[in-house]
Amino acid sequence: MMKKIVFCSTLIAASVVAIQHSQAIGGESLGCFVDDGTPASFSPGSCAPAVPRTSYTAKFRVLGGSGSYSYAWTVDAPILDGCTSTSDYCFVNVVHRNDYTITASVTLTQAGQQTTVSAVAEIPSICFLGSTPTFC
Repeated sequence: MMKKIVFCSTLIAASVVAIQHSQAIGGESLGCFVDDGTPASFSPGSCAPAVPRTSYTAKFRVLGGSGSYSYAWTVDAPILDGCTSTSDYCFVNVVHRNDYTITASVTLTQAGQQTTVSAVAEIPSICFLGSTPTFC
């Protein structure tokens, strides 16, 4: 009888932990990375390119999530990939030579709870030294 009680207690505790992890809304952030040919490293909140180019892909990804969500994206740039109700990422195309700011936000919904996280990609102006692009 004691083995059954211990097993049931363990099973109930594991179920409670699983439920808590699947409904852990609130610790998420929106990471940002401007793809300029360097290795990807998503920074929460804001990002900028390290290498001057005439075009980039600004990539946004939800960080720190747990469980499954639905996503409602708001982005003020041309969408390249993702940005759907089922994707935790959003890629946008940037072809611009002047200072350009892309703001992205996503409202995450999980088990009836919602939170909104945002990030900003800052694209500096591009000038040319001969045919070589450089930041102005």
